[in-house]
Amino acid sequence: MEHTIMDSLGLTIVAMSLVFLILSGLMVLMQITAKLVNKSDNDVKEKVSKSSQVAKSTMVQPNAELERVALLTALAEASENKQGKHYQVEKIERVK
Repeated sequence: MEHTIMDSLGLTIVAMSLVFLILSGLMVLMQITAKLVNKSDNDVKEKVSKSSQVAKSTMVQPNAELERVALLTALAEASENKQGKHYQVEKIERVK
């Protein structure tokens, strides 16, 4: 079985063309999917905006337990996994 350089070049060109076509097809499919998802997202946003008015009236009021969880989470983040640091909480303030 002898393979010439022209056979190798022909095979390379065919393989590269096939890969290009497959990648182009995937790109087109991704763009179509993105357009379909964006259409459904707009419908969801409309529904969410209507339900957000109801949700505002039923929002959970902050309590001591939630404030403590937020405080401990903030202290854990501030310590950056370094031991030996001591922190003192001066005030608890909600940030939006």
